[in-house]
Amino acid sequence: MNLPAGYVARPADWDDLDGIVEVFKACDLADVGFEDPVREHVEEEWRAPTFDLTRDSRVVVAGGPIVAYGCVSGLNPMLSLEVFGRVHPDHRGRGLGAALVVWGESHARTLSPNVLVVRNGVPVEDGSASRLLERAGYVLARTFWVMTRDLTDPVEEVPEPTGVRIRPYNHAADVRPVHDALEEAFVEHWGFEPFPYDFHEGELAHTDPRLVAVAETDGGIVGAAIAKAVEGTGWVDVVGVRAPWRGRGVARALLLREFAALAELGMPVASLNVDAENTTGATRLYESAGMRVRRAWSIFEKQAGRLG
Repeated sequence: MNLPAGYVARPADWDDLDGIVEVFKACDLADVGFEDPVREHVEEEWRAPTFDLTRDSRVVVAGGPIVAYGCVSGLNPMLSLEVFGRVHPDHRGRGLGAALVVWGESHARTLSPNVLVVRNGVPVEDGSASRLLERAGYVLARTFWVMTRDLTDPVEEVPEPTGVRIRPYNHAADVRPVHDALEEAFVEHWGFEPFPYDFHEGELAHTDPRLVAVAETDGGIVGAAIAKAVEGTGWVDVVGVRAPWRGRGVARALLLREFAALAELGMPVASLNVDAENTTGATRLYESAGMRVRRAWSIFEKQAGRLG
């Protein structure tokens, strides 16, 4: 990695987690004025079956403290890889971000020489990072919102949609049909990639079953929602409904069931990610369920034909 004098890059290790979290917190405060939970998200990425911490990460240090972090990850490396980097605000403007972008793209090509697209996300407020990516040949492809809802007030009850039962999850019976329902629900979404069944099964085997809700009809499972606790707050990973059952209140019933479950576990807030240009009405659904935009991320991408 081509770095300015005084900086050194090396692979990250688990002992670096505290220092990396501090970089994220400093970036959040500089970019949006508040800190978001990040430690458990980083840990989850590091434990992903396709991620090798030594191979796929870099920290930049300056005389000891970690001042920047970058990684490359993806569940389907032949299809896409995400290059991600953060530079401590006190060390921006010195070429560290550019070095991470170059390293990340080069490493992505090494991991998957025929990868179709490389993506990189930056806070919408970080204009310098956006301009850096544009100079490197990346194109703004999407904006994603982080939306939140306060759970300290009682969550409203919603009647089950006609012909649909919203019920608890049973891992042995439901793991495969839930996977199939979610794959079908998201196949038309921007950036969709098949979610490997083995990864799905492994995740749900370790997910609190109280935070998984299933929508079922006499014909089988038509939708599901999955949530988790992240550093004392609620996070909704996914809400998906098969196309023929949309527009009947199924997604709203699933979402509010997740809110209620998170509130029961003492979570004060629920958050989720959503494509701001989602064509299935997800943003309207979340707004109608009391969620508001907390922050936004710009997603840039570079197609295979443009990779250096």
